[in-house]
Amino acid sequence: MLSPLPQGRTPPVEPSSRQSASPATPPGVLPKFQARNASKHTGRNIFIVLVLLLLVGSATAGFIALAHNTFNKPASKTTAAISSSSTAAVFFSDSPDGQQPTGALKLVTNGLAAPATDSHYYAWLVDTSSEKVLPLGALTAQGRNFTLDFAGQVNLLGAGNQLEITQEKGTPSLPSGKIALAGIFPPLAFIHIRHLLFSFGSTPGKVGLLVGLREQVRALTEQTTLLKSLTNKGPQAVSCGAQNIINLVEGVHGHNVQPLNAACSGFNVTNAGDGFGLFDPNNANSGYVILASVHAALAATQNDSTDNIRQHAGRVQIAMDNLKKWLTSIDNDARQLTVSPGNTALIQDIATLADHALNGFDLNDNGQIDPIPGEAGTVTAYNEGQLMAQLPLTAST
Repeated sequence: MLSPLPQGRTPPVEPSSRQSASPATPPGVLPKFQARNASKHTGRNIFIVLVLLLLVGSATAGFIALAHNTFNKPASKTTAAISSSSTAAVFFSDSPDGQQPTGALKLVTNGLAAPATDSHYYAWLVDTSSEKVLPLGALTAQGRNFTLDFAGQVNLLGAGNQLEITQEKGTPSLPSGKIALAGIFPPLAFIHIRHLLFSFGSTPGKVGLLVGLREQVRALTEQTTLLKSLTNKGPQAVSCGAQNIINLVEGVHGHNVQPLNAACSGFNVTNAGDGFGLFDPNNANSGYVILASVHAALAATQNDSTDNIRQHAGRVQIAMDNLKKWLTSIDNDARQLTVSPGNTALIQDIATLADHALNGFDLNDNGQIDPIPGEAGTVTAYNEGQLMAQLPLTAST
């Protein structure tokens, strides 16, 4: 649950337990003097008394000053010293159940000293514009470092733009202790990272571009499986499946989009696309693929972009270029299939290319899918998008 950030929290207020009390200053004690032969030595006695008073007064003043310095001296802070070389890194991923895009993170520190006695490190995701805070939990000691694994029910890139690690006591609901490490997303580049992974204004449901892309490519692979099962149900069934794939790939404004025949529902063929389209070969300015490539490039070219953002944004663009080729071939095959529904070779080609579009293709046969031309698909693009959001934390000054 998001909680409002206390007003005026920057810089954070030291906990009240760090304030020291000021005990009463002990009074000086003046000695008692007895007069001896006052009539004879009055002048001399007065002089002696004055000298003693001055000496006692000076001693008393010194004692008072010493007591003041001793008891009113600020209490030493209970927080551990934070080295300027202390750092942390935050990596984002989907929730473990796969239901929440970018709903989890892993935080790993380096060089962070052990917290003060009876204290622990606590992480927070802060939205600086709304001053709301999402508690992420206490860090766990792991060897000489500290780690945190968090999974929630919200897209974390939409929940905040700054992450803090503070030193706290108990189980706080809001940050109040000293900030140990902090990091903030570069605001200009972060706009486009959010467009990729959190929300984009013109997509159905305002879903993020890479999120919508992945959902629709998954739907494409499901339709190719359905298409293969239709081969024994006659040419009309195959034509229905092929047209549904065209509609999904091109989107509602695609040049080759046609409404599904009323008979298609009898073959369990219904509209599988969300209408936005993956890639229309006849319209180079629409669909998830084009816009994901554009916003990856925009994130990489902002004034506050980082080397990390630029590197992984470039890999997203490579994957989008691969998808353009594979989806163009799928679209062409599906259009031919509507005319020649008995051409089963086209069906197999569509299925193979749809798998490439989702999972990529091991072109160099090294046993893995690399973010390179001819290999990277949607899964790689999505992972590279989340790596664009990797956030470094540094010691707070």
